[in-house]
Amino acid sequence: MVKLSKRLKRIADYVPMGTVVADIGTDHALLPSFLVQERLVPAAVAVDVSPGPLEIAQKQVRALLLADRISVRLGDGLTVINPGEVQTVVIAGMGGATIKKILTQSPQVVDKLQRLILQPNVAAEFIRSWALHNNWKIIDEEIVFEDGRFYEIIVLEPGKMELEDDIFLFLGPKLVEKFHPLLVDYLKRQKAGDQEILDELIKSTGQGAKEKALAIKEKWEKIGQVIKCRFNVEI
Repeated sequence: MVKLSKRLKRIADYVPMGTVVADIGTDHALLPSFLVQERLVPAAVAVDVSPGPLEIAQKQVRALLLADRISVRLGDGLTVINPGEVQTVVIAGMGGATIKKILTQSPQVVDKLQRLILQPNVAAEFIRSWALHNNWKIIDEEIVFEDGRFYEIIVLEPGKMELEDDIFLFLGPKLVEKFHPLLVDYLKRQKAGDQEILDELIKSTGQGAKEKALAIKEKWEKIGQVIKCRFNVEI
C-alpha cells in the first residue's frame, strides 16, 4: 500500500475521479501509484526528466504490479504527453517559473486538459499570471504545512478569470476568499525572506537595485493593506 505525505495526499484529493492523470516530475511515482492502486483513476502517466528517479519509479510501478496502468516516461515536462491522452495534469515541487515554462512549451497538450493541479515551491505568482492570460481560472487554492515548510497548491480549470487587483497574484484570491487559516503565517514567512533580500538591495547604490527594493516595499504595503482589511491583522 502506497503511503503519501500530507502534501501529496492533499494534491491527490484534487484529482477528479475517473480521469487519466499525468504526474510531471514524478520522482518515485508515489502519487500515480496511489491514485491507481486506490482505483481513483483508471490509468496514469509518470514523467521525470532525470533517469535516476525514473528508474526508481519504474521499479516501484513494477513492484506494485501497476505497469499495465501506469506509463513511466523519461522526458521534459509535457513534451512526452500526447494531446488528449490525459485529462488531469499534476506538476508539483518545482518553482513557479519552471512550471510556467512547462505549460507554455506544450500548448497543444494544455489545451486538451480538464484540470491542472500545480504546487510551486516558490513564485506562485508566475502560475496565477499565466492562468490569467491563458484562459484558465483558479477553482481552489490550498496551503499545506509539513516538516516546517509551507506548500501552496493551485487548482485550475479552463475559463476566464478576473482579479480585482494584481496583488492577488501574490496573495492567492481563493486563499483570501476563504480566509485560509495558514495564509497570514505563510505571508509572514515570505515577508521575512523578502526582508533579507531588501536588506542586501539597500546596500547597493545601483539604480536597478533601488527599483527592485521599491517594488518589494510597494508589494508588501499592498499585501499588508489587504490582510488588514480582510483578516484584521497586521503582518
